[in-house]
Amino acid sequence: MTPDQVRQVRTLRAGGEPIFSLVAGYGVSRATVYRAP
Repeated sequence: MTPDQVRQVRTLRAGGEPIFSLVAGYGVSRATVYRAP
């Protein structure tokens, strides 16, 4: 993931976006979404 994508994922997660939605939208694994710093 690019730094911009990581920022977007963090923002969406903080806003309550479901993990499965982020996984599908970014084409990454659940582990990647959970590890986004």
